[in-house]
Amino acid sequence: DEERKAANEPVKLVPPKEVPASAPFFVEYVKRDLIERLGADKVYSGGLRVYTTLDPKLQATAEKAAKQLRGKDPEVAIVSIRHGDGSVVAMVGGRDFSANQFNLAAQGRRQPGSAFKPFVLVAALEKGMRPQRVYSARPYAVPVKDGVWNVQNYENAKTAPAMTLQAATNWSVNAVYARLIMEVGAEQVATVAKRMGIMTPVNPDPAIALGGLRTGVSPLEMASAYGTLASGGLHVAPSGIARVTDDDGRVLYRPDRAAERVLGKGVAVQTSLMLHDVVEQGTGQAARVGAWAAGKTGTTQSYRDAWFVGWSGDLATAVWVGYPQAQIDMTNVHGIKVTGGSYPAKIWAQYMRSAIDQRSRAVTPAAKAEATDQVLVRVCQESMLLANQRCPSTVDIYLAPGLVPKGVFTLH
Repeated sequence: DEERKAANEPVKLVPPKEVPASAPFFVEYVKRDLIERLGADKVYSGGLRVYTTLDPKLQATAEKAAKQLRGKDPEVAIVSIRHGDGSVVAMVGGRDFSANQFNLAAQGRRQPGSAFKPFVLVAALEKGMRPQRVYSARPYAVPVKDGVWNVQNYENAKTAPAMTLQAATNWSVNAVYARLIMEVGAEQVATVAKRMGIMTPVNPDPAIALGGLRTGVSPLEMASAYGTLASGGLHVAPSGIARVTDDDGRVLYRPDRAAERVLGKGVAVQTSLMLHDVVEQGTGQAARVGAWAAGKTGTTQSYRDAWFVGWSGDLATAVWVGYPQAQIDMTNVHGIKVTGGSYPAKIWAQYMRSAIDQRSRAVTPAAKAEATDQVLVRVCQESMLLANQRCPSTVDIYLAPGLVPKGVFTLH
């Protein structure tokens, strides 16, 4: 009876489970690059073998880190680059490719906030300004074409009436950086950003000191530009393609991996050391990975974009958190306001802890410093002059000989 009953039952077909494509955002990024270089006909007609730079283990690590935020939480974009040769090894353009195919990592153009300050810092150091130079940190009125731009410090920034450039970098003090860009010039900052790897045109306005861009930038650009600092001032254009061949193995395309010197070694190393301090004792402390690391947080007005961009070992990585619509504030995500030092830094740290090669964990900038005649000095954190034995708070930093403070602080 049971057999007859079963035989009369209609057959139910169970569709096979859809197998998700591996690294779909990265695949689309490579496809767009191929079409631009070889043409759509060549790409879609078949016969091409495309070898990519993707590292499956690092990609899986990045995707796992992005899952710190889920469901209706803000989106996450991650790009990780081997800064020595520009190879894109991991890319997360969003948490769910099936829901939204727009690649926030490569195509998204978002406001970088204070993650843009390192370009101002580089321009200042190139002009001879010193990390221990003291600036007023009080609110600042900047004259602009349309009137006055009133610069306020971030609501939780640790400020004093006057701060050194190093301290202002550690705590991302807007008023100091507004004063700084007025000294170095917005056009020079825009030029520095382009040299380092920002391909989106940058408007040469004072607001770029705080990341106020007309168009915005992508995480891919930011990772590439910070990679220039990590490489001691050498820039290699990022690419996800290792080579493209035909069926017979003839190479049709191979990206140029030649490094171009775009910054002086001394400036790159000094900037790196200052951004290392951001991670050690500034707004980027959540990005500590148990290895030497440097980077910068970024948070935009109304908490609509949050970034952490930095590097450790041979990887430069950018993390962006926000809503694709850009009009949604992140003032209450699991009970907190999302800043660059919160979820972005934590996601960055989770990825980098797993990703960086164990052999690179012990690498510090000391070797780079020696190669560029940097010297190690102990300075008073209050004055940024050479410390004496009574200074309650000191920091050891590498400086070019010409930047070493002349005097010893004697008020302690």
